[in-house]
Amino acid sequence: MSTYAEWKLWVGVLMEDADFDAVSDETYEILDGLYEKPYRIQGLKIEHIYRKSGIGVVVATLSWNYEHKVFDLKKIARARAIVPKLQKIFNQLGVQAKVRIMHYVDVGG
Repeated sequence: MSTYAEWKLWVGVLMEDADFDAVSDETYEILDGLYEKPYRIQGLKIEHIYRKSGIGVVVATLSWNYEHKVFDLKKIARARAIVPKLQKIFNQLGVQAKVRIMHYVDVGG
């Protein structure tokens, strides 16, 4: 039996909070493609956040399987810097939602 725990810090939007009614066909294809592979734009890797049903950028991951278990506070500054950049990208794509810094813990067995 395998047991793990993982924590992710990410910047983005929850699918349930976003309005996708006004997105173009091109944006819809980009968003639909996130289930298969990340979308890279302006130095960011936008991906589907599986455990939280969101879309955004993963800033940091900690797992008890990793050697380095110390959280670097610079990750918070990086997340803050990503918020306006990602908000602008989502606005340009027609995704109507407020970009936020979020996290989640995945505990599995």
